[in-house]
Parts: sequence; structure tokens; C-alpha cells
Amino acid sequence: MKHKTNRAGFTLVELLLAVSISVMVFFAMGMLLSRCFSLWKDATAHWRLSQVARISRERILCGVTNYVSGGVTNLTGLLSATNAVIASDSGWQTVTYSRGNETNLYTIRGWPDEAGDKDIQLRKDVSSWVYAQSSGAAAPDIKVDLFAVSVTNDTVTISYRLRLSAAGKVFTQMQTIDTSLLNKE
Repeated sequence: MKHKTNRAGFTLVELLLAVSISVMVFFAMGMLLSRCFSLWKDATAHWRLSQVARISRERILCGVTNYVSGGVTNLTGLLSATNAVIASDSGWQTVTYSRGNETNLYTIRGWPDEAGDKDIQLRKDVSSWVYAQSSGAAAPDIKVDLFAVSVTNDTVTISYRLRLSAAGKVFTQMQTIDTSLLNKE
């Protein structure tokens, strides 16, 4: 009877080597996927900030229609303003302006310092405030602070910071709007 000297199978060293290589490959794939997911979340947050910046800029410049119980209020933006006055109201920085010969006064206000729960707000005369980001009843999750207004030589400049807290990070984006007042003729 003849014994076979070649046995099929793996040694313990070969098995340990294969397992350790597999663990390293799966660990590297996990790290890569984790990093890709993190980059995707960051890109999504920056995209949201850009969209809110576009919406708030459009509402500040062009105005917004506010649908509230009992009627519709049209808020005119800075593009149709003929004069502007800067004031402070209970800590809020405000710019009040009118349009042509209208008696309506329009106001934009924002918080001048760092704040946790503020937003840019628009108002016509004494009607309710409307968020520059959305006209919903609840405050949006993107906050606005460091609001500053200046009026010089018939030019209104508004600067503010958009701030979003997401996934344990804070994303910010500074915005500056320059617009000229219309001639009073």
C-alpha cells in the first residue's frame, strides 16, 4: 500500500495570512465608503446653503408674496426702493425703505451678532414678519446672523452669514448684496 505524500488543504499559516489580507481589504473599503459618505453629506450641506442663499437674495431684492390667514401681503424688495433708512430695533439691525410715492414702508431686519435662532425677516408696515428663506410658520433650520446694512450714495449694501449645523459640523456662507436705490423723480 502506497501513501500519498501530497495532501490537499491549507496550513494554519496560510489561513491566517488569507484572513488578515481579507480584513485589511474590507477595512480599506469601509474607510473609503465612510469618507465618500462624509464628502456626500458635506456637499449636500453646501448645496442647501447655496439654495437658501439664492432664495434669500431673491426675496430681499425682489420681494415675496406672503399668504397668511385673512389675506395676501405683497412685500416689495430693495430693487424697487426709492429711499432707505437704517435703524436698530430691540437688538435687530433694520433697513426701512419705501417705493416711489407709496405710503407703505417695507422693512428688512437681521441679527447683527452671532445668534442661535435668528433669520432675516421681511415686513410691510405692521403686518407679520416673513422669513427671507421660507414663508413657513416654523423657523428654518438654516440660521442667519452677522447681519449688517449700510446706505451710502444711494446704494444699499446688506451682508449676512448663512449657518447650517449638520452631522456635527457647522457650515457657513457669507453673502453680500449691493443694490442701487431708484431715482426719486
